[in-house]
Amino acid sequence: TIGSSLRKQKTGNLELVEVIDLDGRKFPPRLKSLLKKIGEAADEFGVNVYLVGGLPRDILLGQPNLDVDIVVEGDGIAFAKQFSRQERGEVKPHKQFQTAIVVLPRGFKIDVATARTERYEKPGALPTVEVSGIKDDLYRRDFTINSIAIQLNRRCYGKVIDYFGGHQDLKAGII
Repeated sequence: TIGSSLRKQKTGNLELVEVIDLDGRKFPPRLKSLLKKIGEAADEFGVNVYLVGGLPRDILLGQPNLDVDIVVEGDGIAFAKQFSRQERGEVKPHKQFQTAIVVLPRGFKIDVATARTERYEKPGALPTVEVSGIKDDLYRRDFTINSIAIQLNRRCYGKVIDYFGGHQDLKAGII
């Protein structure tokens, strides 16, 4: 199954509230440990952190994927620096886009972004980035199936965030 709903409710545009058991998923123990550590670090830093991009989609589909992208509601670069120190990694910040890459020992990479919206002054121009919340960040993504997030904070660990019907599109095989 794609996931088990613990409860369904209508909260704003949020159609489905679902919590999945990330610990019970079949992916490498190192990845499971890393996701827990990211959530714990976010709690210590006082921010909400979400797994985004292809990994949430592939987790729901039961497909392998080790491409870890996270969005931080708060200062993503500061979070990346803190997490990097904690894990003895390196951080490569990109201030203009409010993103960073954390390179862990043994070369594993995590892309970290501040929750944001983007505006383009003209076609082909680089975006003007503004801080936002998770909903606006997910809204700017290319497909509904890539606009799903999974929260990693301890109190909401495994909570699927789906404002735009990506989960239903996955079930229906719609891109």
